[in-house]
Amino acid sequence: AQDVSTTPVGYRTTTLPAGNTPFAPSFVHADSYSGQMGGIVEAAGNSTVTLAAGSITAGDYDEGALYTTYYLEITEAGSDQGYGFDIISNTATTVTVAGLMSTDFSLDGDETIAIRKHMTVGDIFEGSTGQLQAFADSVKIFADDGSTSSLFWDGVKWTADFVADNSARPVYPGNGFIAVFGGSVDVTLTGSVKATATKVPVYAGVLNFVTAIAPSDTTVGDLDLVSVLVPFSENIKVLSQDGGLTETASYFTDGAQMTKDFVNNHGADAVDGANALLLNVSSDKYWTVPAAY
Repeated sequence: AQDVSTTPVGYRTTTLPAGNTPFAPSFVHADSYSGQMGGIVEAAGNSTVTLAAGSITAGDYDEGALYTTYYLEITEAGSDQGYGFDIISNTATTVTVAGLMSTDFSLDGDETIAIRKHMTVGDIFEGSTGQLQAFADSVKIFADDGSTSSLFWDGVKWTADFVADNSARPVYPGNGFIAVFGGSVDVTLTGSVKATATKVPVYAGVLNFVTAIAPSDTTVGDLDLVSVLVPFSENIKVLSQDGGLTETASYFTDGAQMTKDFVNNHGADAVDGANALLLNVSSDKYWTVPAAY
């Protein structure tokens, strides 16, 4: 007999009430491609990756008119696992991504990778359109420069200006948003369980809504923030999911444990896997989100 394994998949239904509720997807899309890089060439702020073996169809992963559609992620075990790069275009044997993979991330060019479609706002609410209220329900998304933007449901699509279709707006792995709804909405999300770590960039002085990318509940300790947060100053806040957006807990690290009172270990406290948590940092950095399983 030969051992085989497959990527676990699943679904989760979350009820978002009327009001303002933090939410984040618990799944990612299945891999569209997986393999190994055969080299990196950098130019003009971008990197072109040669695939070590096999081929893909030219243009399959090209960015869309408004948004990038696919991303390339490092899946190789080690400290680089989880870095993600938006795909600009592809040929039959190469993929061009935004960012300098060697210069800025010290990648060697032989790492294993996966290519996935971004989870979008449209994907997340695909099965909930009958419950959404046109021109009333919206999602608020927070950018890395501190700006915010809202997408409104117009009865057919998600739109920022009530004209353009912004349904393809990506929600990056490890990130969340605020649902601003006039009534209760059931969100049923399906996808692949993320079986590798995720690098989530977080920024000083802005609202970083992040998530554990877990299909079920996890714990504060399992978020692996002790080595990321500056003791006694940076923190992660849990906000209520009852529509009131009130703070229910704030966790700091003392350098050895996650604590709410600077005395006791509260690492065993449960965290809803679909909740978007508010991470406050004093300097730009990456948080490595552990694999859910």
